[in-house]
Amino acid sequence: MRSGNTGNTVEITDTNNIQQITNNINSLEYEEGDPSNNSSGWLYSIKWYNTDGKLIEQIVILDNKTIDYEDKFYKVSDGNIDIELLDDLLSTLKQLENQNFSIQGEIISYADDKTIVEFGKAFVNLFNGAVGEQEKVSFERYISNNNLLKFADKILELTQKQDLQGSNLVNYGLNNEFQQFELQHIEDNLCYLKLPFQFEGSGNTCKMLIISENKSLKLVDFYFGSKDGVDTLATGHPAEREINDPNLWENEEWVSGVFDKLKNFEEKLVTEENLEPTAYEVINNFDGVTMTIKEGTVSPTGLTVIFKNNSNAQCIYGEYFLLEKKINENWYQVPIAIDGNYGFNDIGYELTFGENEEWIVDWDWIYGSLDTGEYRIVKDILDFRNTGDYDEYYLVAEFTII
Repeated sequence: MRSGNTGNTVEITDTNNIQQITNNINSLEYEEGDPSNNSSGWLYSIKWYNTDGKLIEQIVILDNKTIDYEDKFYKVSDGNIDIELLDDLLSTLKQLENQNFSIQGEIISYADDKTIVEFGKAFVNLFNGAVGEQEKVSFERYISNNNLLKFADKILELTQKQDLQGSNLVNYGLNNEFQQFELQHIEDNLCYLKLPFQFEGSGNTCKMLIISENKSLKLVDFYFGSKDGVDTLATGHPAEREINDPNLWENEEWVSGVFDKLKNFEEKLVTEENLEPTAYEVINNFDGVTMTIKEGTVSPTGLTVIFKNNSNAQCIYGEYFLLEKKINENWYQVPIAIDGNYGFNDIGYELTFGENEEWIVDWDWIYGSLDTGEYRIVKDILDFRNTGDYDEYYLVAEFTII
């Protein structure tokens, strides 16, 4: 199928896609019109081939109501040609999804190195592009092992959810910039490819094990291994996760453990989707009074803040604090990890004019250990003038857990 607007061409071999196109064209009724006389200006040219590669049918689609068939125009009398379906099939992601990487021999040789690298780049662009565009794609052209295929589908789904929540530390999209690759022929019909890449200034690496099946390249293992990546959480830290076993995804015990971790991670994502949004719209508006994070004190279970009072006010603050997490550019309350009732000590600390004070915060007892991400601590503080005569303000300070 070829686009008359862009000239882009895609070979469609998926049976379902072929059936969709054919059924849509054949289900409509047409009225014969004038000779086309090789007219110009068309949307799509579609050709059908048999299994021997012989051309058996072709049409040109001018718009959603008109086709050029055997040098004559035909108008649809009822209904429309599904142009949206054709647009989708010719998209970059769809082209990557349907791409086939074949070699000449039965097994991989050094003559196939260029094809192997292009295969790896196409997989990276397909996965990262699908995340960036929030599109569901198929990896069946790249993966034949059923366990690995299910894994690829699942981590794509979860990485997309992560991306919507703004909790990915990596930028995702099409047209990644690839750096110097590493390609090793490990044994007969087995290659290791290490492919560094960047997208919008964000770098990552994909490691792959590649074989040939029926003269087509296939992945038998892959690993992105970014710090917050789903495959890292499910299959192991980069220091431990080895890419050298072509039979890894046939180990049902190991596979079961991976999918258990994916299930736990998915439940956590669902929890994050239901977080309470922040209740604090007016913050850091106490003139001359600030709260900042002391450098080098941030950990997953606590930190130290510094209060500075450069105002004329007599300030009082207590033990109470609140943590919030930034998800997709919005702030949400971090869920409390305690079951049942809890409370803070009812103590007031004075912060007089010109005074700086450090305050150590330990949240392990109430929030537990925080995951990676962007957070802020919220503290209430009083401009105290006399008993019953005060104004309440909210100070916040942002920090990152990496």
